[in-house]
Amino acid sequence: MKLSNILKLSCLAITLSVGATSAFGQDEAPVFTTSDPVVLTPEAWLTKEAALAINTTAPEILFTTIITQDLGSGLDLTDPITGQPSASVLAGYFYNPLTMEPIGDPFVIAGNPNGGMQKHDVKYNPITNQYNAVVAAEQRGANQQRSLLVALVNPSSTAEPENRIARAFVHDEDGTVSYQDTALATSTRNGNFLIVAEYQVPDEGEAVVGMLFSRDGDLISPTVTRLDQIVPEKDEDDPDVVYLPENDAFLFLTNTDNDENPNIITGSIVGAETDSEGNLVVGQQQILGQRRRDLSQGHPAAIENPFNKEFIGGFDHSNGADGGDLFYFNIGPAPAYVLTEARPQIPYLEATGSDPYNHRHPQFAADFNSGVIAMMTNPHNSAIGLPNGVAFTFLGKGGAPLPGSDLGENYFHAFVPTFDPLDPENPSANPSISNDANFYNMKYDPFSDSFIAIWTDTSAFTFAVQVQVENEPVEGPVVDFEFNGDYNSATLYGSATLVGGSTLLAGDLPGFADDSVTGEAGDQSLSFTGPGSNVGYWSDLGGWLNFDGQNYTLEAWVNIAEPNASGREESKGIIASYGLPGGYSMWITFENKLGGTTYGITDFFTDAVVPAEGWHHVALVHEFGVEVRFYIDGQLAQTLAETRGVNPTEDNTLCIGYEPEANTIQLTWEDNADLILEAATSPNGPWFTVTTPGADRVPLNVSIQEPLTLDPGQASDSLEAGQVYFRLRQ
Repeated sequence: MKLSNILKLSCLAITLSVGATSAFGQDEAPVFTTSDPVVLTPEAWLTKEAALAINTTAPEILFTTIITQDLGSGLDLTDPITGQPSASVLAGYFYNPLTMEPIGDPFVIAGNPNGGMQKHDVKYNPITNQYNAVVAAEQRGANQQRSLLVALVNPSSTAEPENRIARAFVHDEDGTVSYQDTALATSTRNGNFLIVAEYQVPDEGEAVVGMLFSRDGDLISPTVTRLDQIVPEKDEDDPDVVYLPENDAFLFLTNTDNDENPNIITGSIVGAETDSEGNLVVGQQQILGQRRRDLSQGHPAAIENPFNKEFIGGFDHSNGADGGDLFYFNIGPAPAYVLTEARPQIPYLEATGSDPYNHRHPQFAADFNSGVIAMMTNPHNSAIGLPNGVAFTFLGKGGAPLPGSDLGENYFHAFVPTFDPLDPENPSANPSISNDANFYNMKYDPFSDSFIAIWTDTSAFTFAVQVQVENEPVEGPVVDFEFNGDYNSATLYGSATLVGGSTLLAGDLPGFADDSVTGEAGDQSLSFTGPGSNVGYWSDLGGWLNFDGQNYTLEAWVNIAEPNASGREESKGIIASYGLPGGYSMWITFENKLGGTTYGITDFFTDAVVPAEGWHHVALVHEFGVEVRFYIDGQLAQTLAETRGVNPTEDNTLCIGYEPEANTIQLTWEDNADLILEAATSPNGPWFTVTTPGADRVPLNVSIQEPLTLDPGQASDSLEAGQVYFRLRQ
């Protein structure tokens, strides 16, 4: 079946690779580049705290910081909720990750007319194409208590500057109890978002509570639900929450302080939907930190490992003065969500006091393309002379630190020292980054293929930097197609070889659109317009893409202009296919759902909907004998169990934008080293080379009903309705 959706494939559009779960060897030291830091805030702002959220549907970052004082920048400090002038504000500013240039002007997300603000978080919501933000505001409640301000922020592409804030409100405004440390996570499946926060319970100390909101910002759980279950009457500190796409649930982490286990990391799973009575679904709170060292534990963070489905957590020892550890857990099924240790806890930094340095609050992000997980910390107060700054440690697919640390141990791989923008040439002007929560953060951006980090230091400026892992694939051959004004631009890695790249098929060639995922002027993409709109065939002589018995990944950047151009429900937009019979493909259905096929085995129909507007990264990851995973914009969308692998094929032909008809057979020929096979859409030409001399008996897919004889120099009869002719010439 030919391509039936109207679909664009961008430059850097299609990649095929062996090794579904990693892009480079896990014993190999990472190779990376680090950009120069960008000063995000003007001199007129005094700022604290820093966070960011990555738009996964368009090249856009929302950076956020708290402005404690504005010394005349001209920013309108009006509180969006009350309309009153604010004493402090949570400010947002959009940036393009491809250029690290601002998109529009800064704006106020939330303001507090009554005093200061602290402890904020922000996440992108792909279901609504908005950003969810929360911040604690002093004396903001009706009873002068510290309250939570919640905001839904429109992206720069869909909102006029005066309409940046879709909704803003005070949570529990009429309550009497204050909130403190906050964290937020958003479900990428239903758009619900969970806020967790410290809660000052009278006569009890610090508790931790959670509240679940719908994608529209409506509270759908009770006003507060206690999450501290182990010793409720004792303190809980440093809460964090992360969304786990594989489980469609949230992981809540905290530091529990009690007589039996003082300062130890605990956690539980919270469902992404309420139960039938509107209550949060909360699993058992369990102790996660092991006493590898007899030291206090604090400031936990975690990430779901996209390469093995465990979650990786990290915490610092003794408030960051004695190193820190990584821990690994599996998650049991709902509704109990029992957590079981997957492997022993290991250090990411062994330290004693300030030797080699102090730090706190590890932060995590995953780069699916490079197969690495990055951990960010804030080294300072170093006994070995290391300047203050931000450090990045890269973990392999199993979650262990990779070799190649600067200090000869698993301390860090990349390091960016801080500086004072008012005295940038002075090395002693090296401000530290606060140990307090929420002063630095990091995310992975799929458009720039880089980790992007933000921080605010004691200079009261806010900064950002990009770190990009550049290791070449070594697990197997990779083929990249860059459809940027060229139909045949295949980049081959390792020993892979492709022959052909014919742009002559049974239908019309797709045109080039002046549009691409990069957004850069002059960059183009292929624009498919329905059945008969195809690119070409490539003959994989060595069978390097014949993935029977191997893990493999298919990925592409796509832009669905108009779905279901054929009008047929059974139609598919074929992105790429290989083999048939045997082999595999990846496609998008008339409902914009991502899918794939292992020919002769099964079709993988999913509920993973590719958004109908804008550029999106799609990936099919086939883990041999286990499952097939589908990703949209770097987020796991669906997993299907599959143990049968891939049927081997003798037709080693790769097609872009096309799936051969069922009656397609191979055309083969025998020639001497002087003959060239050419093809044309007219018996009079123009003629294009299909294979070069010496490439004899190369199979080529064409639909014919009877044997074909080619005489050198003479065009054949038409082979199918698309009027394709072949000839051999000297």
